[in-house]
Amino acid sequence: MKMSIWTTVARLHEAKMSVADWRRLLAADFKRVQPYLVECAGEIAGTIPCPHSGQRLQVAECGRKYAAFPEEGFEGDSYPLTDLKLADVILWRLDRGSLEAGLCGVLDLSPVASHEYTSDSARLIGTVGAGEARKLFFLGYAVDESAALILCVGVAQANRQRCCLVLPVFFPRCDEYLRRCEHDMIVLEDVAAFADNGLVAREKPEGRRLKAVGERVSSEQSAVSSGAVSGRLREKRVEAGRRRSVVYDKNDRRAVRAQKGRAGAHALTIKYDLPAVSWAVVRRVYMANW
Repeated sequence: MKMSIWTTVARLHEAKMSVADWRRLLAADFKRVQPYLVECAGEIAGTIPCPHSGQRLQVAECGRKYAAFPEEGFEGDSYPLTDLKLADVILWRLDRGSLEAGLCGVLDLSPVASHEYTSDSARLIGTVGAGEARKLFFLGYAVDESAALILCVGVAQANRQRCCLVLPVFFPRCDEYLRRCEHDMIVLEDVAAFADNGLVAREKPEGRRLKAVGERVSSEQSAVSSGAVSGRLREKRVEAGRRRSVVYDKNDRRAVRAQKGRAGAHALTIKYDLPAVSWAVVRRVYMANW
């Protein structure tokens, strides 16, 4: 099964490689990810892959140009590459600042002025709301569920206020843990994609949790879109493990969660502002706040 591009990005988020290596590892996604790569000034690759055999070629500087040669004894497997440009041999890395700014745009987040790490692979990228309703969003560069769970524990222990962990793909154990801690999870594979014009939101996300949310409120779609329901607020009760309310504030176009009710209640109360709110807005609210 093909690895998700988001898992590949997580795996390579600290890598420094030649452009040929990035092209080899990203394959068909290279052109779309390339704008998020940046040169490592003054750092030259020790080897680059042969474009024909894949053999590693030793890089050497020849005056103002560069060349790459096969190792001694392996000359028959490849041939020298001459007249290489600096861009061919310089190291490139992922521009995480640019990538995270693009994700803030896709997720409709307010970017943070300074980045804070909870670990080597988790990073605060943006927020939603203000004051007590302020919600922090952390991007986790996790390549598998074990690594993702470590990030989830770190974020949950460091943040008492409600926050959200953005992960490459869906991890069931992480989802369960974050729910127990009353934090949230967003799956990049479901909500964002690399396109020719940069990072874009997926038009029809089919993620497990987002799909379930859409089904729960599908009966309200017509009423919200048309504004046919009378009154400013309408409540929809859905079976759940505890009682919460989500209030949509049209003034700042954010959804904020009200204080939880008594323990042991088995209903979820969802409130949202009616006539002026389109279904697309409501869907984004659920995606960012469920």
